Amino acid sequence: MFACNLLTPLPNQGLGRFRAEFAPKRNRRDWHREYHSGMQNRVGWLVLIGGIFLSNACSTETPSPMMDAGRDANVAANDMATGDPDTGVPLMDMAVPRIDMSMPRLDMGMPLMDMGMPRMDMGMPHTDMGMADTGTPPVDAGPPYDPIACAAWFSSVDATLPALAGLRATQRTALISAGGGLRRETGKYIATWVPTGWVDASSRVVVVALHGTDGYPEADWTDWHGYFEERGWGVLAVSYLDAGVYDSATATYERVIASIDDMNSACGADITIHLMGFSRGSAQTFPGSLLDRMADGPITGVIANAGAWPPAGPMPPELVAVDGVATSMTGVQMWGWCGTGDDTHGHPMCDEMTNALAWVRAHGGHAEDLYSSVGLGHGDFKTDAVAVNAALDWLETLTPRH
Repeated sequence: MFACNLLTPLPNQGLGRFRAEFAPKRNRRDWHREYHSGMQNRVGWLVLIGGIFLSNACSTETPSPMMDAGRDANVAANDMATGDPDTGVPLMDMAVPRIDMSMPRLDMGMPLMDMGMPRMDMGMPHTDMGMADTGTPPVDAGPPYDPIACAAWFSSVDATLPALAGLRATQRTALISAGGGLRRETGKYIATWVPTGWVDASSRVVVVALHGTDGYPEADWTDWHGYFEERGWGVLAVSYLDAGVYDSATATYERVIASIDDMNSACGADITIHLMGFSRGSAQTFPGSLLDRMADGPITGVIANAGAWPPAGPMPPELVAVDGVATSMTGVQMWGWCGTGDDTHGHPMCDEMTNALAWVRAHGGHAEDLYSSVGLGHGDFKTDAVAVNAALDWLETLTPRH
């Protein structure tokens, strides 16, 4: 406050009178002229700065380091105005009005514009957070599943198929009466059937059946639909014979996949697929399993019913191509059956099946121990309910590939 008082005019005593009393008269004019000419401008700036700091010092606010510095500057300025401390000679006329101390600093007490204000993006996640860029477009899931359309696919009958006679005609009529259907597939045809409730089931299973020599799809449905109905499973019985000519294993597999794709287009892909073959059809399941693994196909489990290749060969050409490759059948799951009374191929069928299942294991696949029914012959698997249910129970333990 001393510096503040120095700027206040003294009562009854002007600045000129103060200077006249303290300055030596003999050199007052000359000294003042010399000093003033060199210091006037610089002192003026100091006074202006000192006054600003003094305004802070004289305010009622809490002093800050900047205020203290301002007060020191004001004291120095007052010394220059009131006189040299040693000689008492006034340095300059300090007739400067007091700065209005009622005006606080413009920024004092005023928060910065962004103080207390959250950043515009605080708490707001970026638009891409949680969305990983895989670099690939999303997969089209296709239309929603329509159980009515699926049921219609299984029950539709192609009226252009050639008529059958005798037992075959009877079996076809029974298939259609049970809600099954007949569809052309790449020049041949398939028999389709699912039990009641299959289209609405949470878990859906279809067994693809390959007939034997001189066989046909309606016969496969006749043999197996009773067992499958107990488990709620459907059937796709595929023909690979036309005018006495059988498809190769590769062509048969392609026909199987075409039939599955056609079914999936109407019923969705969340269907567990198993493959089952009898006699010639059983022999087709071995190269078919290989091709399915190579294609990362949909087949989960395979039942080989009394058919492979002679123990002395030859093997199917598809298997010959990978013979000796220890991992060629990796992922294959097989279950085999034979009747001990079956020597249809000129040798015991159980030897043929034992040899074929051993080849699967030696090439990285899994094959259950051969199930043999004592005294039964070729084509008798369907008559042994215990054996059939053992095979179907095993299929149910497998993890679906879809």
